[in-house]
Amino acid sequence: MLLVGLSGGAAWGQSTGFTYQGRLTDGGTPANGNYDLQFALFDAADGSNQIGPTKIVSSVSVSGGVFTVTLDFGGNSFTGANRFLEISARPSGAASFILLTPRQPITTTPYAVRSITASNSEMANNAQQLAGVAASQYVKTDDSRLSDARDPKAGNSSYVQNSTSRQAATNFNISGNGTAGGVLSASVVNADSNYNLGGLSVLNVRDNTLNLGGPLNVGIGITSNSKLAVAGTVESTAGGFKFPDGSVQASAAAKAYITKGLADLELDHSGSFTNISTLNLPPGVYLLTATVAFQNRANDFLADNTRQVTCYFNDEYLGNFRLGEISKPMEFFVTTMHTVFTQPASGPVSFKCGDTFNDSGHVFAKARRFSAVRVADNPVTQ
Repeated sequence: MLLVGLSGGAAWGQSTGFTYQGRLTDGGTPANGNYDLQFALFDAADGSNQIGPTKIVSSVSVSGGVFTVTLDFGGNSFTGANRFLEISARPSGAASFILLTPRQPITTTPYAVRSITASNSEMANNAQQLAGVAASQYVKTDDSRLSDARDPKAGNSSYVQNSTSRQAATNFNISGNGTAGGVLSASVVNADSNYNLGGLSVLNVRDNTLNLGGPLNVGIGITSNSKLAVAGTVESTAGGFKFPDGSVQASAAAKAYITKGLADLELDHSGSFTNISTLNLPPGVYLLTATVAFQNRANDFLADNTRQVTCYFNDEYLGNFRLGEISKPMEFFVTTMHTVFTQPASGPVSFKCGDTFNDSGHVFAKARRFSAVRVADNPVTQ
């Protein structure tokens, strides 16, 4: 059996720790050797309301039953109310602690007595002076120094002065509203959401984009009645320009592509088609125009003087053209074909024709011209 008896304690005035000395018996005789001691602070001799953390002091030297330890439960653990120390002990290295009863009361020490009477002593109240200033010099509510020009005062960087000259190293930050009756100047002006003129929003941020707001006309380097007028070049580096009909132009629309030829080119007469002209076009919407002169070189004596020519722009059907009627041969005629064509991706666009209704052949494409005029970036559906 282990027993402990309180034989005295002393507090250190310089810290919240205190020295605790006790007497430990082991099996009825004063203990000798090294022991592990466990300390817990409570607000009553019994009960479970522990104050502060549990402290374990290992390998405490015990001689003739006497041991001395330093404990620190923090200054907030001692508020003036009763405190009791619960101690458990074990020989160093043993498996478990043995609880020693009863709990030991914490008694006052000279420094504690001094603190109890300090509030009643003018000398004690003056002991902790503010930077060496006596209590009689502490600022009171009726002290005239409260209205003095203390920092921040004129010349201090934390004081925004009423001056027309720039004040160095001075900043201000307010959460309310501010009004300037004169000219407000700044090197950089940041606005979280919008700028207003005359109560109207002229610039605002919405959906991560900058918008011109309000029914105002904006002139950049020019005075104009238009909603937006610019004296100079307007440039789009990406996306292009969108027009009222919904079309978007990323590049110049009115761009022409032309190919032409004069050499005789006999049309296929086996049910297929002959490529007459080809243009390589970037994506866009184009007005395609093909002009071609067809010549019928059939042998009238073999009754093959009637020809039908079918033409296409890529796979878009353009029409079926008859070169003469039965008993009325036509040797030569010129025709022009038009269409609006959408090119979804860069690639070739071909004008092709074929003599598909008579396999005896002999229809030629002579002078021919194929052109494409770019009118838009994208088609607009109605």
